[in-house]
Amino acid sequence: MQLRASSQKVAKSAVKGKRSSTSKKQPARKIRKARVQRGRTAAWSVLRKAGLKPPKSAYVLWLKQNYARILKDLGPEAKFAAATKRAGEVWSALADVDMEPFVKEYKAMQAHFHQVQDTYKEYTAVHALTPVKGVHS
Repeated sequence: MQLRASSQKVAKSAVKGKRSSTSKKQPARKIRKARVQRGRTAAWSVLRKAGLKPPKSAYVLWLKQNYARILKDLGPEAKFAAATKRAGEVWSALADVDMEPFVKEYKAMQAHFHQVQDTYKEYTAVHALTPVKGVHS
């Protein structure tokens, strides 16, 4: 009976949010210093923080302009899956001439992205404490 009574006291104190007398106090957590990133991860995270992201594909550029029209054609109760399926069908049915402006825009955005990325890698290779992978000095 003694064992059962003590376990009931522990259960009641746990319910009330109290600690039992046998538990030890935890030491206060230490605040960690921010670690300085080095190498490829550091370069990529800085570019992402600066707002530089890989360009969207030609299909996504086209979809931004045409998604509202596709939803309107399908009706007000169209689901996302049906709309994107229809968008894929329309995109694949487009002639190369109709796709060309979106492909050109994508290639221009991709060239700009790679230019900025390479410039940043060269900069970090000169100014970083550790060398960045992919850049030869």
